[in-house]
Amino acid sequence: MSPCRLAESGKVYVHTIVHRSFPGVPTPFIDVIVDLHDGAYLKGTLLGVEPDPGKAFFDLPVKVVFLEEAPVNMPGAPHLTYAFEPVGSSDEDSDHG
Repeated sequence: MSPCRLAESGKVYVHTIVHRSFPGVPTPFIDVIVDLHDGAYLKGTLLGVEPDPGKAFFDLPVKVVFLEEAPVNMPGAPHLTYAFEPVGSSDEDSDHG
């Protein structure tokens, strides 16, 4: 195996609203598979969007965001993880419009 760089943006390919998860993980949340612009797929959590079952998030343009989180079962042991946000959801993106 060798490292490779993946695209940092894409579109939601499929999504589901999760209502039951591990203890300590807040629900509901939106779990997505994203079709990245380079052809790769990544699974993760969609942030910044209400988990409304009446809305469809298919083809929603998203970007990868990186977060430092402490695991629920291991306080004080942070790790780097990723999630997705809709494109244009932060003040930084609106400055580049």
